[in-house]
Amino acid sequence: IESEIKNFKIHGPEVTMKIVKMAMLDHRGLFVENLSADFTYTKTNIRLEKLDLETEESFMKGQVILKYDRKDFSDFNNKVKFDIEVDSARLATNDIRYFYNELGKNKKFNLKASIKGTLNDLTATNLRLIDNYNSQIIGNVNFKNLFGKENQFFYMNGNFSKVSSTYDNLVGLLPNVLGKKLPTSLKKLGQFVLNGRAEITAKSIDTDFYLRTVLGNIKSNLIMTDIDNIDDATYVGNIILEDFDIGSFLDRKDIRKVSLNVDVDGKGFTEKYLDTKFSGDIFKLHYNNYTYTKVIVDGSFKKPFFKGKVYVNDPNL
Repeated sequence: IESEIKNFKIHGPEVTMKIVKMAMLDHRGLFVENLSADFTYTKTNIRLEKLDLETEESFMKGQVILKYDRKDFSDFNNKVKFDIEVDSARLATNDIRYFYNELGKNKKFNLKASIKGTLNDLTATNLRLIDNYNSQIIGNVNFKNLFGKENQFFYMNGNFSKVSSTYDNLVGLLPNVLGKKLPTSLKKLGQFVLNGRAEITAKSIDTDFYLRTVLGNIKSNLIMTDIDNIDDATYVGNIILEDFDIGSFLDRKDIRKVSLNVDVDGKGFTEKYLDTKFSGDIFKLHYNNYTYTKVIVDGSFKKPFFKGKVYVNDPNL
């Protein structure tokens, strides 16, 4: 550690100082080129206010407060509470990986947020994250067990006003988390914009969102389980498609755009695994060079067979 400090004071158990500049090597391997802050230590908190921190690839301005009882340090990840205000930051995942190695390498993003909680129960509010590929995540999100032990399972609950990205960018940011939870068929959606909520556990995904994509728009309220093989996951809920190019999504040349509102109960997000029951209204379906309208369906599909009832009230038929 190399540092320059001013106004160093000790008042009983309380220590205050002005850190003018500090360079240090963290025991995990991260080298901080410069840190300046108003520092306070007491029996119940550590405060770094007017914080300005720089590494070779990152910078952050804001404040960091740790709140604790002394005994809490024996269970740091679950007991010590953080209160972090990120006023502005440009962070490199290569730096964050010293503390949380689930992030992808060589990513950079701008960040503003209020972050509170323990490391294993952390909530970011007013989150605004924009990466170097212009992916955006704006909203509020809670993470549990980011540093959990074997009996502490990952959990995420987010309410997002905007998520704009691609499948590859999201998976690249959290390859071992989202890479195992997002269906690979989402690659075909291209650049998408989403708003809504998502709750993700180790075994299930509960979503309610509106999604705008290059293939068309999707409104979905789904609960998914058995997500270890996400392409073959089971699901139940409602799906609304608006002028959605289902043919491109399923690699089918005989089907094109569809608009529908159906309830689904089945499994599979690719044609290989698709085995689902569905019922509802198909407002428009382009099939074999004809656009059908006013169709009601109630049946099931498992490649290559459809079984069920179809009611057609197309005025041209």
